[in-house]
Parts: sequence; structure tokens; C-alpha cells
Amino acid sequence: MKKLMTLLAFSVALSPVCEAQYWERQASGVSTVLQGVFFISPTQGWVVGSSGVILATVDGGATWTPQVSPAGSSVHLRAVYFTSSTKGWIVGDTQTLLTTENGGGTWTDVTTSAGSAYYDVFFTSPDTGYIVGGSGVTGEVQRTTNGGQTWAITSLDRVLKSVYFTAHNKGWACGDRGVIYRTTNGVSWTQQAAPGANVTTNLSAIYMLSDTVGWACGNPSSNKRTVDGGLTWTNQASGTNAGKTGIYFSDSQNGWVTSTTALGGGDCPIGCPFRYTSNGGSAWVTDTLRTPSVRCMRFYSPTFGWAVGDDGWIYRFGNAGTTVPEGAVTANTIRISPNPVGDRLMLTSAEPIRAAEVFNSMGALVLTLNGGSLTSIDVGALPPGSYAIRAITNSGARSQVERFTKE
Repeated sequence: MKKLMTLLAFSVALSPVCEAQYWERQASGVSTVLQGVFFISPTQGWVVGSSGVILATVDGGATWTPQVSPAGSSVHLRAVYFTSSTKGWIVGDTQTLLTTENGGGTWTDVTTSAGSAYYDVFFTSPDTGYIVGGSGVTGEVQRTTNGGQTWAITSLDRVLKSVYFTAHNKGWACGDRGVIYRTTNGVSWTQQAAPGANVTTNLSAIYMLSDTVGWACGNPSSNKRTVDGGLTWTNQASGTNAGKTGIYFSDSQNGWVTSTTALGGGDCPIGCPFRYTSNGGSAWVTDTLRTPSVRCMRFYSPTFGWAVGDDGWIYRFGNAGTTVPEGAVTANTIRISPNPVGDRLMLTSAEPIRAAEVFNSMGALVLTLNGGSLTSIDVGALPPGSYAIRAITNSGARSQVERFTKE
């Protein structure tokens, strides 16, 4: 399979244990529009889409197996969410709500009545979950606190398309005409951005990096950013409809968005690009990969994610064998301090350290140090953000990966 390398904002020399990340197409076996994706682990995941399509994988997407939808082929499935390797939920048009207790071996339709379309689903625990959607000019949030046995409905202004929670009761939702709502108790929702007069200002995806920093995106060619929990949202021009259907930030500076138009606007005759920023969205780099329109993007970790879209396309970012491993050799344990760090990161180890590798939040090697017995690393020149460090001892053993934040 041809691997298309990502255009990053900088060029680095990569070690054999951590190669540059890239978007790679995976064979889905279908040609329908795929709308939602979710992975509960680096290997186990699900994709849903139009015509009632449900696909599952247990090998990171190398192979995808169809699962049977009780909703039938006439229902468009929009989003999927799992709270464990066996318990999951799918939402879709005409108030479709499906659930499984065995990883999708069998799905049960718990739809109560036809009406509103459901666009997104998010669970903060196995018992507490949220569905957003609506019809016409009325939106709704449905909430369960008993694992889906019952759902309470809250009606809101405008149809909602996306929902995201950073904590058990702290969540945001966005939707048509640019509306954004927030809840701090999971029950009542406060409008942070009122509906605009122009219907093209629809928001279709929201992602919160923390309780204060987050992004919402959609039409037109702007992404909205907040640094105060949504009290204020500022437009960040992207040059295209970047972020129209998907957005993800691994830290305050580094993020990916989808695009459904060419760089100059209009259709994508050779496919639409993914776009990447390393400066918080002030500028965007265009990836070399061209695809049909992407409908959803979701990352399992900063260096491992998936996107799905038209014509049955599935894309994976990173590779389980080439991303910074969470389970590196643990024969030698190191400690780092301070964390967060300003300029110099101190290293403490039972065995002398002869080299160290520092990776950014996208899995790229940004700093390598060799020689002597290392006890500290100067990280003052690195941009603020999230990083990982792995030490190499005199014996040649590589330590476990340690995470740190550069202020």
C-alpha cells in the first residue's frame, strides 16, 4: 500500500524506532459514505455510515468486518461510541439508537419513535451519556444516567451536530447557525454563541483540549477558538473549509482538521486535503494526501488516529509499530523534573544515561542528545506543548516513555 508522507511544519531526522507519521488508506470493503469512527484501543474499532453500514476491526484497521444493523439499509448511521470492548452505542437518522453488549456481534434497536435525527453521541462513564441532534430549527440533548435504560430530553435553539465533554459534567455542543452551548452539571445548557443570520455558519464539530481551550468548526472558512472555556470564541481563518467536518488538537499548538474544498475554494477534482497546524491555528500546512470528503476524524492518542469519508474511504494516521511506544523497555526507570518545564529538564536514573530522544505530540523526533552521562536536557528552544522523552542507558536499553509539558 502506498504511504503518503505528511508535510509537517518542520523537517526532522527520524530514528528507526520512531518514523514520521502519515495518513494511510485502509480497505473498507464498502463504497458508501462513512460518517463516524471510534476506537476503544489501538486495535479494536468501529466505523458506521450511510445505508446502515457498520464495520468492525480487531487489528487496527488492517481488515474490516461488516456487522448487521437492525435499523436496516435505509437509515444513515452518524456516530459510534464504546465505553468498553463490548458495550457500545450508535446513533443515526430518524431517532435511531442502537446498542450492543458483545462488541457488535449483535446490535439492538432501542429507538422509541421516529422524528429527530441524532448526529453525535458521547459517554463520560458507562452509565452517563449524551446524544445531540434535532429537526427543523429545534435542537435537543438527550442524557442518560443509568446506562441507556432511560433518556431525559432538553430542547435547545437550533439543531446540534457535535458534543464533547472534558469531565463527567463539563461539556460543549455546537450546531446550526453557529450555536455553541455549554453545561457544567450535565443537565442545564447555557448558550455561548447565539445563532447567526447566515445559515452557512453551521458548526459541525467541536473539540475541547481542556476546560478552557477548545475549537469548533464548520462553514464558512473559519475555525472558532476559545481560551476561556467558551466565554468568548474567536474566528481563525483557515483559507478553506478546513475543519468543516473534523478537528483534533493534541496540545494547544498542534492539530489536524479536515477540508471539503480545494485550497482556492470550490470542488476537489483530485481530492480534498487534510490540514495541519503547529502554531495553534494561525497558519495551516496542507498534507499531500488527497481524498474524497472526510466526514469524521477521531484520534485514539496524539500519534494514532482515524478518519472516514465518502466512497467508503478509511484513513489511519500513524502506525502502531512506528509511533512512540507506550510500552517501551522498562529495565531502567528514569524520573524527570520539573514537569511542566521551562528551560532545563532534569533526568534521574539508576543506570547512567548515554542518550535521549524527545518526540513532539505528533510523534516526530525533535531532539536527540548523545555522549557522557546525561543528567539534564536543555529544552528551552522547543515550542510550548506536550512532549515525550525516552532515555538510552549505557547498556543500550531504552527506558519507558515519560511525558512532559514545555511551558
